[in-house]
Parts: sequence; structure tokens; C-alpha cells
Amino acid sequence: MPDLAETITALRQSLGPAYTDAWVVDGTLHVAVTDPSFFEAIRAAGAVPVQAAFSAAELQEAVRLVHDTGAAAGTEFHSLSFSGQTGITAHVPADQVEHLRAALAAAALPGNVPVAVAVSSGVATPLDSNGS
Repeated sequence: MPDLAETITALRQSLGPAYTDAWVVDGTLHVAVTDPSFFEAIRAAGAVPVQAAFSAAELQEAVRLVHDTGAAAGTEFHSLSFSGQTGITAHVPADQVEHLRAALAAAALPGNVPVAVAVSSGVATPLDSNGS
């Protein structure tokens, strides 16, 4: 029986541009695709199919545009995360939230990728590996 990484790799290759993302919930692999005709193949691989509103390519393009639009607007990104489940979330300082939202509203983002702009609690800092 293949492991999850092998299953995800094989599905990603066989699903092609319809593939959006994969994740595990309670030990069960979920695979999002834009084309429901692939649902049986996903089930046959032992995973749960999920209908996606956007493809992995649209998600990647949207992430690039959010980053580029924010950079052009002088945004200080504290984090920029994305997934096939939720779309894109940008965490920025409170005084930049509305400015970034306005810049993104004027941008032509691809597909139906949701974008959330949220107030950041600050820049993440690494854990001290020395225990001090």
C-alpha cells in the first residue's frame, strides 16, 4: 500500500490541471479538484474527493499577484499563506489592512480564489533552540 506522499504525488500527476490541493483530516486524505469527473479516480486511490472553485495554477497565480500588488503598495507582509481549502490569507500591520484591501480590489485576480486580509499579531520569531 503506498504512503500518503506517494498517493498525493500520483494523484497530482494523474489529475493534471484539475488538481488543486490535498490534505489529511483524521487520518483521511482529501483531494480537491476543479473537475468532478475525477471523483471516482480519487475514491479509487482511497481518498475523499472535494470540489474546488479554483485550480492549483490559479491559486499560485493569485498568490503571486497578491504579493506583487502588496509590494507595489508598500505593504509589509507578516505572513502570506495559501491552500486549496481556504484560498489566500495575508497578515499585515493594522494600519495597512484597508490599503491592501483597496489595492487588491483594483487588481485582476485570477479565478475564484478567495483572499482574506487580516491584522497581524506581529512578525513571527523562531524558537530558541538553545533553550535560553
